[in-house]
Amino acid sequence: MSDTPAPQPATPGRPSLPPAAFSALAGGAIVVSAIIVLLVYAPVVSLLTAAAPPVVEPLSQQSVKAREKEFGDRIAAAAGKVVRRSPFHPPLIPEAPAPVVPTYYGGPSIVGVAGGAVYFADSTTTKRIFLGETIDGVEVIKIDAPWSVTLGWRGGKFEVAMLDRKPVSFDQSPMIKDTLFNLTPAGANAPTDK
Repeated sequence: MSDTPAPQPATPGRPSLPPAAFSALAGGAIVVSAIIVLLVYAPVVSLLTAAAPPVVEPLSQQSVKAREKEFGDRIAAAAGKVVRRSPFHPPLIPEAPAPVVPTYYGGPSIVGVAGGAVYFADSTTTKRIFLGETIDGVEVIKIDAPWSVTLGWRGGKFEVAMLDRKPVSFDQSPMIKDTLFNLTPAGANAPTDK
């Protein structure tokens, strides 16, 4: 028998490295760690070894006033930008102009008046609106049958004449004849050129 110990079998799943390889890996890890430490602490070392900062002389009163004015102008400009933003101040919306009230009635035309209702001509049918009712923007305010009707339309109040109120005089016979019997030929009352 020999005095040399028997070789140990390798552990399955683990490579077996010679001891020199382990020492080389350990040395490399130490070098990498030293480089990281130098990179991290180099700025600290440079601050400790740097020269003292230069002494700043105090500013003159004129230059302080000029800088304060410049600072105030910049702050005012920046504040103006912030104030004009809509999240902080809603935008100014102009007031809607008052609706224009028409000077004459321009709604649906009147067909007739009967039983406290006014009948209007619609595009296909006849519309009936009773006194005090409002339909499609037309309100019947007053009925003075058969002469006129007072209507409310588009914010205005209009008296719409249905028949003329000409007083009939029975003393003037030609007027009665012309009105009732239409005896005057057409063009008889036309002015003549002399």
